[in-house]
Order: sequence, then C-alpha cells, then structure tokens
Amino acid sequence: MTVMRVAIVISLLWVAGIAYLAFEHMPTIPLDISADDPATVEAFEAARFQHVAVMTAVALLPALALLLAARLGRRGHARD
Repeated sequence: MTVMRVAIVISLLWVAGIAYLAFEHMPTIPLDISADDPATVEAFEAARFQHVAVMTAVALLPALALLLAARLGRRGHARD
C-alpha cells in the first residue's frame, strides 16, 4: 500500500473511533432534573453543541493533519 492509502485508512479509523466515543459520551439530562424547565433545556442544548463542536475538532484536525503530512511527504517522489 502506498503511504497515502495508509494515511487515509488511519484517518478514517481515527474519525470512526472518535465518532463512537462522541456518541457514547453525549451529554444527557439526569432523571432527577426537570426537562421542562427552559433554563435546563437551554443549558442542555449548549452542552450538546459544545460537545459536538469539540469532538468534531478532535476527530477532524488530526486526521487532516495526517493526510496533509502524507501528501507533502510524497512530493518529489514518483507515483506508485
């Protein structure tokens, strides 16, 4: 396999693993807190948005950096 293909496979596995962890650790509202309170709903939505934003960055930034490094590393070499 070429370096680029290996980098793609590793990147996809990384993103899939982070997506799994993000889904498993998604914020929830405990049963002893009222889900009808507007302040609780607003805080919950803010927590979910922050969770998704952070996990998206954790998933994509290393994967894109690896792909960029693989692409830059093969410059000047003959194509496989």
